[in-house]
Amino acid sequence: MLPVKSLRGRFSAYTLAFAILAGLAFASSQPAQATLLWDNGDPNGSNAFPLHPMSTSFDDFTTGTPWTVTSVDFAMIVSKTSGDFSGPIEWKIYADIGDSPNLVTPLFSGNGINLAVLPDLSGTQCCLSRYDPFNVHFDLDVPTLLQANTHYWLGLHLPNSKGSYWSTTFDNPTPNGGFTASTDVVLDVEDLSFKINGVAAATVPEPGALTLIGFGLAGLGVMRRRQKKRLS
Repeated sequence: MLPVKSLRGRFSAYTLAFAILAGLAFASSQPAQATLLWDNGDPNGSNAFPLHPMSTSFDDFTTGTPWTVTSVDFAMIVSKTSGDFSGPIEWKIYADIGDSPNLVTPLFSGNGINLAVLPDLSGTQCCLSRYDPFNVHFDLDVPTLLQANTHYWLGLHLPNSKGSYWSTTFDNPTPNGGFTASTDVVLDVEDLSFKINGVAAATVPEPGALTLIGFGLAGLGVMRRRQKKRLS
């Protein structure tokens, strides 16, 4: 029979290792919170691209780590006299071909859900004497996994809305956005104002987590060796 003191040491080692591993398992099982993945800039008050039934506007972005895209924010203006923005929003993600989107075959597409349209009171959007400015948020109906370090294009389309336009932003180092107009494609115009939200995939376990596992298992091994010596 093992001495009581020996049993306490044995159980404490097992308890330590179990607690560490259980804690890490619990932490890794928690759902990741969506964060800002890409910010293409705020409205610059210069221009806006069409989003009405005959047009799709688009601009580019580049991933870092693999991304799961869950929602999009963008700035929009709607005509005071002829505008009619009621949704839905159709979104598309295109592959890049030589700094232009492959508009023929989108990689991913769907409809925006949980649409939120708020008046933009910043006064930074274009043509405010004739247009009402809004900040628009929507969730992707299907969260979309994108590859790491890859150049993509985001396209937006409003099939049932009139007089609605996607606001431009200040020039940035990425290729300029563009739009379709009936059968024409207009490229390299200006950058567009939008944000992409979601979850960036972790590439490796946290160093601290690996250290804790190592200490826990090492401690368990030491206690087991001590028990063997006492029994021999």
